[in-house]
Amino acid sequence: MTNCSSLLCVGRILNVIARCFKSFYKKGETKMTDTELVKKWQTISTEFEATERMSCVPAGIKKVRADHIFDEEKPVRWNREMAEKNNADYQAEVARLNTEKNKRRDAILDDIYRLIQKDVGHGLSQVKAQRLWAYAWEQGRANGFSEVYYYLQDLIELARMLLSKDRE
Repeated sequence: MTNCSSLLCVGRILNVIARCFKSFYKKGETKMTDTELVKKWQTISTEFEATERMSCVPAGIKKVRADHIFDEEKPVRWNREMAEKNNADYQAEVARLNTEKNKRRDAILDDIYRLIQKDVGHGLSQVKAQRLWAYAWEQGRANGFSEVYYYLQDLIELARMLLSKDRE
């Protein structure tokens, strides 16, 4: 967490917990129970952090210098061709791993946007959900997903209040 006094931290934690156990949906919207909502955020947090830890460095293959010698008994040309083939295979594997990581990240972000929309309710668009996430990400990413989540919950609460017809 960021620097804050103990009392402020406790207050912030209590606010987050209180928000997690309230439902703010319009009539006709599909409701998630409070427990389902919290579990969904926990699942997303776990998946998000696992994706962030994914390596894009291939296992079992290394990039080699162009003049690398694989076999001293073979001609220079053969060794050069093997180095080129090895490095091409390495680059292909890096590209495959990057693509896999990006697909997982995009799927998780789509889940996050849908959950923000469901959490805020009031017909919040995906573009606005993306903006809420982007702001929370910029504010809390240095301290990990849990800090982003705290910022996001504050933003979701604010969006609910602004979009509520009962506001004063």
